[in-house]
Amino acid sequence: MMAGAAGRLPGMETPHRQELAKKAVSMLSHKGPPPTWTDIEMCQGCQALMEVVIRSTSAAASVRDIMFAIHSACNNQPEVFNEACMHATHYDANLAILRQQSSDIVTVCKQGGMCG
Repeated sequence: MMAGAAGRLPGMETPHRQELAKKAVSMLSHKGPPPTWTDIEMCQGCQALMEVVIRSTSAAASVRDIMFAIHSACNNQPEVFNEACMHATHYDANLAILRQQSSDIVTVCKQGGMCG
């Protein structure tokens, strides 16, 4: 996998990375048992993945088309999100149905079990 012009991957612009970092820090400050780094990685990976999927599909798209978008988006994600992509591709039909029901990234990832 090759990075884009300035070392950036498609869909992973610098402002987006900054927003993901802010979300990761805010996850650490919530009440209750703190999430593990794996929890954070899984959730942020799902959100990065679903951002690309939601941008490239509509709620009216077929489950099969959304599943294809999930697999395609995983091929373009940074290596740090490999575990999240592996999980997403195992549960692609479930995530596709959730995508049909919502365009909200956080909702899809929470209901898909990838964010706490």
